[in-house]
Amino acid sequence: MTWHAIERALERYGLDISPLEMSAMTDAVGRGDSVLLERRPDGSEAHLCRSPSTGRVLQVIYMPEAHRIVTVIYADSRRHRGRK
Repeated sequence: MTWHAIERALERYGLDISPLEMSAMTDAVGRGDSVLLERRPDGSEAHLCRSPSTGRVLQVIYMPEAHRIVTVIYADSRRHRGRK
């Protein structure tokens, strides 16, 4: 779990996710209870996973070797590239 990921979930999806909920989402991704979208050259993976409290689907970037979600990105990140 990272505070960065929690902050991005609030910024990008309007979800106030607790550290406990982010931990549950991380465990779900680690167990394979998510949809793997891509494996990236840096070793990270893009997944779709569900928020346990709201049921909303979020796109997350997961680092398998560290077993952590490092950020939450827009579901259609291509549409939002370049925005600040």
